[in-house]
This record gives sequence, C-alpha cells and structure tokens, in this order.
Amino acid sequence: GQYKGKIYSGDVLNEAMADGAKLGDDGDWTKCLRDTQWTRSIGPDFVAMAFRFAHEAAPDALLYYNDYNLNVADKAEIVAAMVSDLRSQGVPIHGIGMQGHYSIQTGLGSVRNSLKLFSQIEGIVISVTELDVGVPNINGKLSAQNEKKQALYLAKLFNIYKEYADVIERVTFWGYRDDTSWRSQDCPLLFNKDLTPKEAFYALL
Repeated sequence: GQYKGKIYSGDVLNEAMADGAKLGDDGDWTKCLRDTQWTRSIGPDFVAMAFRFAHEAAPDALLYYNDYNLNVADKAEIVAAMVSDLRSQGVPIHGIGMQGHYSIQTGLGSVRNSLKLFSQIEGIVISVTELDVGVPNINGKLSAQNEKKQALYLAKLFNIYKEYADVIERVTFWGYRDDTSWRSQDCPLLFNKDLTPKEAFYALL
C-alpha cells in the first residue's frame, strides 16, 4: 500500500526462461521455464499469477516481463510465445524488457530481428532495460580506436531503436560511468571514471 497509485511500470517477472531452451513444435513455452522453487511448488501457472497479483496491487501500472539475451532468436521466440499466450488468456502483461548487455561484437541484426518479432505482438510495448555495450579483452584500458568502435556501434544501435520508436517506451543504461559498472573491465558505459564523456556519449546524441 505504500506506493499505491504511484507506480508507473513494474518488472513483474525477471529471467524466468532456461538458458539454451528452444521452443518446441507444439509452441509450449512452459517447457522452457527454469527449474526453480516457483515451478516446483506451483507449476507454470505462477507466471500468470504474478502478473494478475501485480495488476491487482497496481491496476494502472504497465507490467513487464524482463530477460537477457533476447536478441538471441531462440529465446526471443520463447518469450514472444509466452507473452502472446498470456495476453490471449487476458493476463495483464503489457511489455517486454530487453536487457542490452551487448558488446561491439554483438550482431546488430539480431537486435533488430527481436524488436521486429516483439513489435508484432498486439498491445505490447518494449523497454531496453539494462543497456551497456562493452569492448571485450581490454582490461579497463580503452584505446582511441576502440572508443571510436564503441561509439559507432551505439550510434548504429540507436538508429535501430529509432526504427521501432513507436513501440520502444524507454532505454535505460545499466550505469553511467565505467569504473562503477559490473562490466568495468569492458568499459561499457557513456562516461569515464572522472565523469568526462566518451565518444559514445557524443555518438548517442
């Protein structure tokens, strides 16, 4: 009750799909859920229950399913099947949160393909919930050349986001300066340790 009527959106269910799972020919996404206490105690119905309870508590809030590696086709297909199925049952799920823990080696086409897939689900919005773009194997030392590669990657990524601006509600960076990032060795954010902007910042603007 403390935040009743004040919540704009919520990440109701997070990272529920098993790594390496693939949607079967029967389209049954419940077979792809992680083996957790929730699935063991309740079964796959816990997914719908979570969204229904959240909606009861915050009826005006946008309710999201959030996961990583949603640029990977197999995982994107599972989540699209789940969201479509739940919505067909009247379950109040309104959005998909795409974590964006990418590197400059992540295929941009894979991001576009997933955005296209999710955008085809009627009534669904998309949020990029955890964006950082790392440069692998640099041990926290970003050369001018790699800084430019990172900047160009971000510019191209946001051009893709602009293609789907009608369904992307927001983009949230997973931090702001490299030394405080969980991926600090890969220098994945927009600002240096001393808070000076990197080339990625200007490319993004």
